[in-house]
Amino acid sequence: IAALGVCKRMHSLVLVGVDKLTKKSLIHLGESPASKSLTNLNVSGRYNVSNSGLNIFYGIASITNQGGTALSKMKNLTSLNLCGLFQIGDASLQSIGRHCCKLLDLNVSGCGNVNNNSIKTIAAHLTKLQVLNLSGCVDVGDDGLGYLGGFLRTDIEPSYRSKDAVVTLTDLNLFRCTLVTDVGLLHLRHCTKLVKLNIRCCKWITDRAFCGLAPSLP
Repeated sequence: IAALGVCKRMHSLVLVGVDKLTKKSLIHLGESPASKSLTNLNVSGRYNVSNSGLNIFYGIASITNQGGTALSKMKNLTSLNLCGLFQIGDASLQSIGRHCCKLLDLNVSGCGNVNNNSIKTIAAHLTKLQVLNLSGCVDVGDDGLGYLGGFLRTDIEPSYRSKDAVVTLTDLNLFRCTLVTDVGLLHLRHCTKLVKLNIRCCKWITDRAFCGLAPSLP
């Protein structure tokens, strides 16, 4: 991975099935010249990469200046796939949200530590997001969708004041988000560009949610 870092024109990197990949690999990549050009990164299924690896990669404040330098080179990332990284949670998403503001596509499916607070971070900072995959995030419920839909405040820090929905959202996958009810789905009424919605196995959804949501969608 460190060797790939010299590829200054690399814009897409898929590391699925690279079983020896660890947080050290991500640190090297984040500090490399390639991080300036990368727009698409897929590290899905890497169960041995934890919050600490991604926090350094994205330069969370509590990490060293080295991590901050790595972060400053990742601002062009538009697609990030973290599918199956079950240890990933709030700490990583806060760092990603604050510093990867160009993200259009975020996949955190199967990340078991992602919760409503994680969605609060996403809604506050990733205002250009179009595709969000939350499938299997079993701790995401109605409040999480309230943040996405602008019905709950996302005042994560004093400089951020907004109740706006993530109006750019076109594709939302809630497969197996079993805490979501009609209340949560109705929170999405302000996401007026939504054209693809997966609520498979969301057992608490009824006709009431469809009747209330449908008039707001394209």
